[in-house]
Amino acid sequence: MSPLTALQQVARLVSRRPVRRQEDDLDPARGLFWGSLIGAGAWLLALVGLALLLGACATPGTLASIPLSDTQADLVERWQGFSDRVLDSYHLAHVRLIVQHRPDTEGVMATSLRARIIIIDPRALDPRAIAGLAHELGHVVSGKVPDPAHQEEYELDANFRAVAILVIGRHTSEEAAFRQMRELLAAIATVRAKLGTRAPKYHNACAEVFDLDRHFPQYPVASVPACEASR
Repeated sequence: MSPLTALQQVARLVSRRPVRRQEDDLDPARGLFWGSLIGAGAWLLALVGLALLLGACATPGTLASIPLSDTQADLVERWQGFSDRVLDSYHLAHVRLIVQHRPDTEGVMATSLRARIIIIDPRALDPRAIAGLAHELGHVVSGKVPDPAHQEEYELDANFRAVAILVIGRHTSEEAAFRQMRELLAAIATVRAKLGTRAPKYHNACAEVFDLDRHFPQYPVASVPACEASR
């Protein structure tokens, strides 16, 4: 069974309500879909499918309008409110969340700073993926246009900013937000190690775990076995 098939079995889409918006002028931004993966057992199948998607760098591609189920539309509405609260706190203009298929790329989220939009593939419509949206908002808050020569730093910066964004948008503690991001990065590293999936050059999940730990040394953490050889 392919990872995508596994994910589709976990979250099969039910189509009803259309949300249409054509991509205009995407910056060459790269983004990650991050999600909060907690627990085990019944969540294992979702973990494998989601983590493979999480680790993929989003590349703007051809968009197609899609319908949304009521559940999906409700989630997008809640995520839009989360995004608006965060950007209000930074005194920044809002961005529009748009759900579109991204069939020619493995990435499931991408940000356009010029168009003020975040495009989300329906595969990312999982409540646990709120940290992924926080990562994309990190790019919006930084306002930096990605430079291929500094792509890794661009992504590390978004991870760091995502912690504060989760605190603001979810009214959670800094420690809880930090752990949510770290769990995701650790899950990506673990799944890649088990399946032998090659990481994109500038999306080394272990390096991202270590960088996040460096920013928040006050919180004790467990080691990530898949990353021990990278130290």
